[in-house]
Amino acid sequence: MTGKSRRALIVIFIICALSFTAFAEDVNVELSLDRNRISLNDAARLKFTFYNVKNAPIPQLNKIGEFDVSYLGPTTTMSVINGKVSNSISHTFILKPGKVGKFDIGPFSFNFNNRDYMTNKVEIEIMSGPVELGQNEEGAAGPELGNRAFLTLTIGKNRMYLNEIVPATIRLYLNGISARDIQYPEFDSEFLSIGQFQEPRQYQENISGAVYDVIEFATSLFATKTGELKLGPAELRCNVLALRKRAGSEGFPFVFNDPFFEDFFSDYVKYPLTLRSEEIGVSVLALPEEGRPQDFSGAIGDFKFNMEASPLTLNAGDPVSLKMEISGQGNLNSVLSPRLSGSEGFKVYDPLSKTEDGKKVFEQILIPLNDSINKIPQANFSYFDPDSEKYLTLAQGPLDIKVNKPPEEKATLALGKTDFFSAESLKERLGEDIIYIKDEAPDLRPKRRKAAYNDKPGSFIAIILPALALIFLGAYARRRRKIRTDAGYGRFIQAYAKAWNGLKKAGALISEHTREGFYGAICKTMRDYIGDRFHIPSAGITLHEIDGLVKQGRLNRGISADIKEVFSECDTMRYWAQSSSSVEEMRNILIKARQIIKRIERSRSR
Repeated sequence: MTGKSRRALIVIFIICALSFTAFAEDVNVELSLDRNRISLNDAARLKFTFYNVKNAPIPQLNKIGEFDVSYLGPTTTMSVINGKVSNSISHTFILKPGKVGKFDIGPFSFNFNNRDYMTNKVEIEIMSGPVELGQNEEGAAGPELGNRAFLTLTIGKNRMYLNEIVPATIRLYLNGISARDIQYPEFDSEFLSIGQFQEPRQYQENISGAVYDVIEFATSLFATKTGELKLGPAELRCNVLALRKRAGSEGFPFVFNDPFFEDFFSDYVKYPLTLRSEEIGVSVLALPEEGRPQDFSGAIGDFKFNMEASPLTLNAGDPVSLKMEISGQGNLNSVLSPRLSGSEGFKVYDPLSKTEDGKKVFEQILIPLNDSINKIPQANFSYFDPDSEKYLTLAQGPLDIKVNKPPEEKATLALGKTDFFSAESLKERLGEDIIYIKDEAPDLRPKRRKAAYNDKPGSFIAIILPALALIFLGAYARRRRKIRTDAGYGRFIQAYAKAWNGLKKAGALISEHTREGFYGAICKTMRDYIGDRFHIPSAGITLHEIDGLVKQGRLNRGISADIKEVFSECDTMRYWAQSSSSVEEMRNILIKARQIIKRIERSRSR
C-alpha cells in the first residue's frame, strides 16, 4: 500500500470516526440491569440513565411482560470522560419476575424535551433455584489502576466541640481514566452526623508531574458524642471504562496498529470500582461549664439575632406575630427559639420554626390580654463561640406596641332601604285610601264549584314547586348570612373543603420530589384545618392546644396522638437536612393526614 493510498484511507476513517462520535453523543439515555441472572424469588433493579442532564422525567412503567414493576426513586451521578465532567440522572425500578426463563427487556421509546429517544435492549435470565453472585458481566477482572485513581478525606479541624459544625471534603483523583456513574461518597461515621453534599466542584491538579482530574465533594459534619472518635473511611463507587479491541481488527496491520485507530476499533467495557480513603481521628470536647448562661440551649457557632413584630397597633385579644431570625455560621440544628424575658399580660403560644438559606426563623404568636400593655418583652439568645471559646448572649427588644380596648358590640336592627314609619311613607296619595260603597248587594247564592287544583296534577306541581324553591332559597340565604356574620360557623363549614384542596396540592408535590415543599404543605393544611374546625388561631396551634382540645372533650385522644405524629414527622423532614424521605413515605403521610381529617369530620364536634 503506497503512502498516498494509506493517507487517503486514514482520511476516510477519520471522517467515519467523527461521524460515529457525533452520532454517539446524540444518544444520551441508557438502559441497564444490576444483575442479568436472578432467582424466581429474587428481584432485579432496572435503571434508566439520562446522560448530560440534571433532570429527566420518570418513565411510565406499569408492567413489563412477566415482571411486576415498582418505582424505587431517582439517583444523581457524574461521569468523567476524557477529562470532561458531565451530570446524569437515573430512575430505578424494581422488577419482580413471574416465571422462569430468558427475557428481553426493551427497547423503550419516549419523548423528552420535544425529542424522541429509544433505549437499548437488556437481557435477563430467571432461574428456578438460587443464583450465586459472581464477577461482572464480562467475567474478567478490572484493569490494574495503581495510583491512577484514589480517594482522600480531609476535615477542617481534628479537635472540635460537641455539636460544632466542621467542614469535610472528599476528593476523587483520576489520572488518564474515564469513569461513569460516579456516586456520592458515603461515610463510616458513628456518633458523627453528616450534612448534605454541595454541588461537586471539578478541576485539575498536578501531583509530582502527573495531571489528575479532581472531583471535590464538600459537606459538613458535627459530633453527637464526646471523646476520641474515628471518621471514615469514605467510600465511593463508580464504573471505570477500559478499552477492549474488537475481534477481527488484527487483520489490518498497516492501518489498525496505528494508535489513532486504537480507540475506533475497540469497545469500551465497564468495570465496577470502589475506592476508599484513609480514616481520620477526631477529638470531641464537651462545652465548658464556666460562664454558661442560664438560657443557653446548646447553640454553637457565630450568630446574629434580629426580631420584629407585626402588627404594632392592635386591639386587646388580637394576635401579634413575633418573628425572630438567627443567622450566621454554625449548627442551626442545635438552635432553639430565643426566650422572652417575661410574658405577663400575654397569652403565649409555642413558636414554629423553619430553616432556609443559612438562617433559622421562629414565628411566635402573642395575644395581649388588656389595653395596659405597651411593650413586647426583651428576647435573649445565648450561644457558644468555638473560635473564642466563650459564651455570648444577644438581646433584642423590648418592642413598643399600642394595644386598644376591644370595640363594644352594639345590637343593631337591619331595616330595608325604606323606613316603614318615615314621613315620606305616610304621605297620603290621592285616591289610594278610598274604598267605594257599592249601590247593590252582591249575589250571595252558592255557585257551581270549579275544578280544584288537586284534580289536575300539573296545576298541583305548579303550586308546589315555587313553594319548595322559596323554602330552599330562604334556607340557603340564611346559611350564607350565618357564614358571613358568624366567623366560627363560617370556618367550621368551610374547613373540610379547604383542607381537602390543600391535601390535593400537597399530593401534586410528591411527583416533583420537593420534600420540604410537600411536608410544609401538609403541616400548613393540618394546622389550618384544626384552627378552622375548632375556631382557634391556626398560627398558634401547638401540641399544648391539641391537648387542650382533648381535655375539653372536643377531640378524640387517639386522633390527637395521630396529629402529633404527623406534625413531628413533618418537622423532622423539613428542618433536619440529613433526613431523607422516599416517595412511598410521602404517600403514607398524605394518606394519614386524609384519614385524620375524615375521622374528625365523622365526629361532627365543634
